[in-house]
Amino acid sequence: MGDPVDEMLREAGREWREAQPPPPEVDLERFGVERRWRVGAVAAAVVVISVGAVVLWPSGSPSGGSASNPAAEEPFVTISPAAPAPRAEVVRDGDTVEATGYARILPGVPARFCAIAPVPGGSAPETQPCHFGVPVTGLDPATEHWANLTLRGVWRDGGLTVTSQSAAKLSEQDPFGPLERGVPCPAPPGDWQAGPMDETAVREYLSQHPEQFHPLRLGMTPAQTGTPRFLQVLVVEVVNGDPRAARRELRARYTGNLCTVVAPGRSTIADQERARQVSDDVLAPLMEDPATGVYLREVEDGRAIAEAVALTPELAAKLAASGSDLIDLRPWLTRVP
Repeated sequence: MGDPVDEMLREAGREWREAQPPPPEVDLERFGVERRWRVGAVAAAVVVISVGAVVLWPSGSPSGGSASNPAAEEPFVTISPAAPAPRAEVVRDGDTVEATGYARILPGVPARFCAIAPVPGGSAPETQPCHFGVPVTGLDPATEHWANLTLRGVWRDGGLTVTSQSAAKLSEQDPFGPLERGVPCPAPPGDWQAGPMDETAVREYLSQHPEQFHPLRLGMTPAQTGTPRFLQVLVVEVVNGDPRAARRELRARYTGNLCTVVAPGRSTIADQERARQVSDDVLAPLMEDPATGVYLREVEDGRAIAEAVALTPELAAKLAASGSDLIDLRPWLTRVP
């Protein structure tokens, strides 16, 4: 016969559970899980760690994942897309603008304020003619040639009249933020593996499912002990579909360092290709016309990015005429209050 106190506690617990209302239904579609297997999934749900929130992911899968499989029970980290950058404002005559760049001051020619833009290979920047810059007046007379400056002034007729000038401060911001270079997954027992990596099979699988995954990236993380100091990890972001099924498929093809995360709202490989097409069709011709001031184009997180001297009304009209909503312009000279 059992302990009477234990029996009393068990009976009290049973009565309390029966008196509770049923738990609310989990909306699995919110997390990309199809409804056709909701009943079994809710019964086997496990908690997954998320950046800024705790969400539920099923421990099984519609394709037959088993809770007895340790890999299937590993929690997923969920990452969110970065907040979109503010839209660039059109610069018009009389606006106050600001930028950081270089002063080009040579005898016998008007001074120019030059953007930090690509220059032809093999040539020192200070010897370039400053194609991507603007005429500037009002500089401190003591300003030296190719001084790195932050200038604020009034924009008029394609030139800048300086109202304030200061030495440029080197940016302390990491150009490759933690989302892009780090490894969001915790290290496995014994740390990540050291040694060469061959991600060919992973890239091939992701390319076969372009609407499901964010482009593959290589993360770097400090080693817990010994050398090398940093270890490389393949980071796969599952944007759509079942992440557990995706991880099983990836593990069948690759046994090295692999971090699989859930990334709702991030751009997919297909998004990148669409943005690349826009970059080729719209931005490439603009770069060929020096009058536009566009000096760099790239594809980033499903967007076609253009860097230009300024977003003038003329350039804004050309971008609008393209009809694409995938273009982000990053002007060097920006409008300020």
